[in-house]
Formats: sequence, C-alpha cells, structure tokens
Amino acid sequence: MRLERCCRSGWVNGRSGLSLLRRRRGAAEFPGRYLKINHQTSEALEMDPEFRPLDDRERGLLEKLLEADFPGRDELRAQMSSLTGKQIEEDGTLSLRCASGPPAPTKYALAMEGVCADADGGMIAVMLHVDKDGFMHMFEIIKYDGSPIVNPPSAGDLAPSLYDAPPANREAP
Repeated sequence: MRLERCCRSGWVNGRSGLSLLRRRRGAAEFPGRYLKINHQTSEALEMDPEFRPLDDRERGLLEKLLEADFPGRDELRAQMSSLTGKQIEEDGTLSLRCASGPPAPTKYALAMEGVCADADGGMIAVMLHVDKDGFMHMFEIIKYDGSPIVNPPSAGDLAPSLYDAPPANREAP
C-alpha cells in the first residue's frame, strides 16, 4: 500500500503510513484502518471506518455538477482524487471527507446544484455542499415532494443549474 497523507487533515491510510509513524513515534500498527494524525501530539487516532471511496454513480454525479464553470470549480475538481463518503440518509445523501486538494474560494455553503426527474415524475435535487474552509463536506440528494426516490439519479439525467440565491440562505456553516 502506498502512503496517503495530507498536511491539512493528517489522513494516513494503510500499512506504509503506519510503518512510517511507528518508526518516528512508536505508533501501533492497525492494517487496513483509517487513521487521523493529531498534529500537536503526533498521535494516531482511529477514525470512522464507514467512510469509503465513492462508487461510479456517485462520482459521476459529482463530476457532472463540476462541469459547469463557477468560482471554486477547479479546486473542487482537485479534491475529487482523495474524496471518501459515508451514506447518512436512505436517499443516498453522503457525508464527505476530503484528504487533499486546494480549498475552493467560495463564500456559499451550496457550491452547486443539479436536478433531474424521477421515474414517477417527481423532481430530484442533487446538491454539493462545501464547508467554511472550502472543502466538500456533503453530497445531498432530495426529492422535492418528500416521497421516496424510485430511480436514483444518474449523471446522464442530471442538469446542473447555476443560480445566485440570497446569501442568507447559502452562507457556509
């Protein structure tokens, strides 16, 4: 396994990273687990194992949202290479973690939105949220009428939409 580490978040994945830690700080070895490094103490802390690489459909939806030209798009594209997610809602909404890439210079929490029709005619929104530091933190999928999603959205059906909502509704958390 190769070492994956980011100065911003301190993520290390796999045996190589742990071996490096053990040589430097005597850290215990936990193969195949995700760790976070506390930069003040250099301690390895086990993190939530439910975060996983995005599947092809999820990655395709994000890539489709990032096709449109908007401030911060290039930085968000760069973050895609280290993105992991954990499903937090049955509709497919994900909590995201980004281990590398430059922060996006965006002033709104909602970076981009796309819409598509569900099999029953209801409209589905797919939204990419960014934290106050400019890193992707949530990929939200909702159906406007609140009914269950019949057919999960795909990149081919998604129509990204740029709009300028009032800042009070879109400020970063």
